[in-house]
Amino acid sequence: MEEDFPRLPAGCSIWLEAKARDVVLRNIRDALKVGRAGMARELAGLGDMSLAAFLQRTPYDIDDIYGSGSGWTALRRAAGIAVVAGPDQERLGRAIGRMRHIEDAARVDFYLALLKADQPPQMFDIAEHEKRLLTMLHFDLWATTKEFPDLAASLARLWQHPDLRDELAQLLEILGNRSERADYDPEIDSAVPLRVHQRYTRLEVLAALGVGSPAQPPAIREGVYYVQGVADLLFVTLQKDPARFKPTTRYHDYALSSHLFHWESQSTTSDSSPTGQRYIRHREMGTRVLLFVRESTHGLAGESIPFLFLGSAEHREHSGSRPMAITWQLRYAMPPDFLLEARAVA
Repeated sequence: MEEDFPRLPAGCSIWLEAKARDVVLRNIRDALKVGRAGMARELAGLGDMSLAAFLQRTPYDIDDIYGSGSGWTALRRAAGIAVVAGPDQERLGRAIGRMRHIEDAARVDFYLALLKADQPPQMFDIAEHEKRLLTMLHFDLWATTKEFPDLAASLARLWQHPDLRDELAQLLEILGNRSERADYDPEIDSAVPLRVHQRYTRLEVLAALGVGSPAQPPAIREGVYYVQGVADLLFVTLQKDPARFKPTTRYHDYALSSHLFHWESQSTTSDSSPTGQRYIRHREMGTRVLLFVRESTHGLAGESIPFLFLGSAEHREHSGSRPMAITWQLRYAMPPDFLLEARAVA
């Protein structure tokens, strides 16, 4: 099935739609696996090893290790391997599992150098670009808790968990090595550590734009966010689950082509309002529109899906009011696999 049935008799073919194929393959894999307890027994039999080595020697993948939210260090502990327990062992273990979308090579390299150091960096000697990368990491690990006054305190707590630091480094190394998607510089500002066609959570995006800090985490619940004088951030979910979206927020958002995206504003936004005018006249007003799109809110295993950054979008045309229907022109073509998904909702 993974190879599209290459050994069928001549003249025969079996074709599965991509999502159906993924579901069937996952069901087959689940039926063949022995669960978390079985993975722990296998690791105990093999002996302590790296995460990459375990994945090579067993039929499991990253999603199996982190599907239950526990992670690699917890699996090693369940296998009877001695690990160093810190004050936030379970909490950080779950957080690491939510970072499986990070594949940006520069970001991975920065985090690997950080995690392998004996102590956290000195905050007084760090560039704005790196500070924002660390703030993104902080929100990945600790979400919007206000228990840390600054990045130094956040990193100091992480350094109390050497095994989890090592686990995160191992995971990021695997993710960086498997990344095949080309990404691009959005050319916003040298301090903004975002790459077009990489995936990000809302909190990561805000941190990358300099919004929020450990002491004052940002609050965002809606699909739009304006960074004063910089950019309008549009967060779009293509498949809008009626259980999660009210009828008034099920906007018609979809791809028209590889470079054109149809988007509807919030139902209260008129074309004559300051927000509507900013969408229409963003170039002359000196601001940007940045588009972040995901397929649905949650994946097959129930995990929250991060947004794919499609880059800067320029106003091409619009119609209507409350909501406004806007066609955005993208600088970079959408990845072909994502384009299929983004057009299907039309």
